[in-house]
Amino acid sequence: MLAGVLTAVLLLLPDDPARRTPGDSRATPERSAGASGGATPSPTPSPRTAPIAASKMSDFGPDALDRTLQPEDWRPWAVSFEGPGAADDCALSGDVLVCRLRDEPTRQTRLEARDASDGSRLWSYPAEGEATSLLGVGGLDVDDRHAYVTAADGEGFEVLDLSDGKPVARLPGRTGYDPSVVRVHDGRIFTSYAGGAGAGLAANMLFRAYDADDRTQVWERVIPWAFPPSLDIVGDRVWLTGSQATFTLDPETGKTLAEAPWNCDRRIRGALYDACNGRVVDARTLRPVGNGTYPGIPEAVSREGLLLVEGDGRRAGSRYIAAVDVRSGDERWTVPWTRGDSVVVAGDRLLAFGGDGVRTFALADGAPGAALSTVRNWPLEGGTAGSNVQPSVVLVSGGAYFLAFGDGTVMTAPVP
Repeated sequence: MLAGVLTAVLLLLPDDPARRTPGDSRATPERSAGASGGATPSPTPSPRTAPIAASKMSDFGPDALDRTLQPEDWRPWAVSFEGPGAADDCALSGDVLVCRLRDEPTRQTRLEARDASDGSRLWSYPAEGEATSLLGVGGLDVDDRHAYVTAADGEGFEVLDLSDGKPVARLPGRTGYDPSVVRVHDGRIFTSYAGGAGAGLAANMLFRAYDADDRTQVWERVIPWAFPPSLDIVGDRVWLTGSQATFTLDPETGKTLAEAPWNCDRRIRGALYDACNGRVVDARTLRPVGNGTYPGIPEAVSREGLLLVEGDGRRAGSRYIAAVDVRSGDERWTVPWTRGDSVVVAGDRLLAFGGDGVRTFALADGAPGAALSTVRNWPLEGGTAGSNVQPSVVLVSGGAYFLAFGDGTVMTAPVP
């Protein structure tokens, strides 16, 4: 056992989470009314809110461990999603956690939203009994008001009210193209569509941008040889890769700002650096960074420029994660790791989730911190006698982690 690690047992509340009516308002400070005949006092500053968190991210930002940004009345909880299927993608906005559930035997997918404070069910999409297309629903993203997803009938993208899941708008499709991914950023909605020939072939990726307020189309492009699911936002640019090139686009006009003649191996959502064809690049400009050393496909990428990659072989009898400086290519530190465990960055820490529960390490030097080796309601392999299951989805926000597992369990607890 690593020296200095604090091991604890976290007992989640065993009672059923209190139900909250979908769309319940949350208390917010009111502006002060001016006294009669006097000057109006300065408005009360708006409370800070937690940034949007999505499960395809690997760095949840400097405020991820700030407990003052937890959803109102949050407490640890663990529940199961209703119906068959397990989450393969989730996003958290304020006090609403939305997950895409996939039922492997039927290949059907749907959304289910939970109150992030207590785990109570808020809504599902499509509504119960409503059929979905063969492609199901996907491309999930959220902002502070809406959830965005491919429409259940396969025709374009649906804009859903985040509080109750009801459709409020439809972003249209186009004949011969299948909706793929939607991303929302800074007042724009970006969508991608795959042509019938399949991803990565000539003239079969359609790109569109819409105004997030009135949903009017701002621009449209068809880009050959591209991969529709690769759509991402990096800093102030739209990003995509394909079989022959990687691009970044101006979000206002859709014009190409940078292009590089390579394919990037695996995109981590929103990461400022990427590993592409044997080199490390700035994901905005696509220019090689530092000496361009390629240490391997990263498990996580920090905003400050650390690539967290699987080490070569073993150290001290264990597989390990190495923190590699993106500019110099130097290895800064290593921590023990089990293949398949999720590693993410939150604030100034690296968090690892897996068969050992939750472990924390200082991002500055890899020093071990607090850990939770036993967590009640964490699913176990083979029942009560088994070991912890590795989570399939990880989110960190407000000093808490939100996990989903292959058996349909979803849970949240404080970061140790």
